[in-house]
Amino acid sequence: MMARGWALGLLACGLVGGCDLFYPSEPLRYRMTVTVDTPDGTRSGSSVLESTITAGTRFGDASGIRYRMEGEAVTVPLPNGKVLFVLLRSQDIGDPASYHANLMQVAACRNGHPSETPPPSICEGGNWQEFRNWARNEQLSVELDHSIYPMVVTFGDIENPSTVESVNPNNLEAEMGYDYRIKIIDLQITKNPLQHSINRLFPNRFWKTWAGENRKNIAQGDAMKNPYFKSLMGTLNRGDFISEKRQ
Repeated sequence: MMARGWALGLLACGLVGGCDLFYPSEPLRYRMTVTVDTPDGTRSGSSVLESTITAGTRFGDASGIRYRMEGEAVTVPLPNGKVLFVLLRSQDIGDPASYHANLMQVAACRNGHPSETPPPSICEGGNWQEFRNWARNEQLSVELDHSIYPMVVTFGDIENPSTVESVNPNNLEAEMGYDYRIKIIDLQITKNPLQHSINRLFPNRFWKTWAGENRKNIAQGDAMKNPYFKSLMGTLNRGDFISEKRQ
């Protein structure tokens, strides 16, 4: 009877998202700082982010591992009047939680320049718990290789979401002009609180306007043939700029 009750408890925790009580959960909090060279000197911005990985029960080929993400995109105001938004996702990995789940580990072990070289044993993909404990203990910082940079955008008009423009993080000059380039993107373990400031850059109805445009195009049907959903505005959403804890 106890075994049956325990099993039902696990089922219930899965339904309400409370399985952290049963399975190990490893948060990793770091500050992402982006430094940009400009014709008027360097400009930088930063944001505190937290990635959490929670283990779970395997079901067939499914690992049972869950990812969560909290934080905001890094913003870098530039002397040309534009603002760079360094998003929570990458060009190839569209889900912020998935992108950040192993970002520091990948950067420290393969695609970056860490302040401390991690032991080879914790660089294996499945050793995220050991890596995260080690990174916290070492107060690790790591510079990202350009091959794993986040996605970067700007707006032609900060009050109009339809003016969102993609920016190649490895070729800022193409969109921003001569002498603009990303100098470094680094991650630094921190205990500082998460920030909630990005919305100050947008007008009050900015996200409602964006969501309304999505709903309007969805209502037209056949999203596969609708060019809107192949546009930058149609592929991005608020969650790429702001990721909040789900209650």
